[in-house]
Amino acid sequence: MPQLESPALDYAPGAPIRRRRRIRRVIRLGLALATVIAAFVWGPTIWSRAKLLYHQRQCLTYVAPADQVVFDSNPTRVALLAHDPNYLIARGCAFRKPPPQWSAILTASGSPPTASPTALIFLHELRAGGIKRLVQLERTAAADESPYFLPGYDVATHSMTLATFGKPQVNEQQFPWAIDVLDSIGPHTDIRIYAGQLDPIDASHFTVRYESRNQTHTAHGHLRPDGHVELKVTP
Repeated sequence: MPQLESPALDYAPGAPIRRRRRIRRVIRLGLALATVIAAFVWGPTIWSRAKLLYHQRQCLTYVAPADQVVFDSNPTRVALLAHDPNYLIARGCAFRKPPPQWSAILTASGSPPTASPTALIFLHELRAGGIKRLVQLERTAAADESPYFLPGYDVATHSMTLATFGKPQVNEQQFPWAIDVLDSIGPHTDIRIYAGQLDPIDASHFTVRYESRNQTHTAHGHLRPDGHVELKVTP
C-alpha cells in the first residue's frame, strides 16, 4: 500500500536572535524607566504616608508606666525634676516631655508640635460604638494651676480619626466647651499627675490618677460614639 506524504506546513520564519534580544532590551529599558518615573512622582507621597501610618501605630499602642509623673507643680518636687532631662520646667511646673512617637506623628501629619510646654497625660487607641479614635489628653500651662480637669482650661483632649493610605491626614475632632466654674478655681502649687492608663476591660475608658493637697483623685475619660471625650473626676 503506497505511503501518503504529509502535507508541508508553511511557518513564518522566526525572528533573528539579535532582533529578539534587542526587543527584550527595549522592554526592560521601558520598564526600568517607568519604575524610575513612578518612584519620582509617587515615591515621596508613598514614603510620607508610610511614615505617618508607622507613627500612628506607635501612638495607638503607646503605654506609659502607671507611676510615671507627667506633671508636677510642687516647688520641692519640681526642683528635683529640674535635673531630669525628661522634664521641661516652665512657670514653676515640671512638664514631662512627650514621647517621640507623638511628636513624630504631628510632624508627619503636617502639624508640628508647638513651643508651649504641655504634658502628655494619655495617648492610646479608644473604641466606642464601632468607631476607633486616637485619643490624646494633655496638661496645658494655665496661668493659674488648678487641680481640676477642665477641658479648654487646664487640659486639652484630642480625638482623632485614623489615617489610611487613601486618607493620609489625621483629622482631629474638636468640640466647644462651656466653662462656667472658673470663679471656684484658685491657684495652688501642689498638683502631681501620673500617666493615664487604659481600662483593660472597657476599650472606651481610661483613668488618670493625680494627687492634690495630700489627697488622691482619679479622672475618668470616656470616648463617646460621636468621637467626643468626656472627663469626670472622682475623689
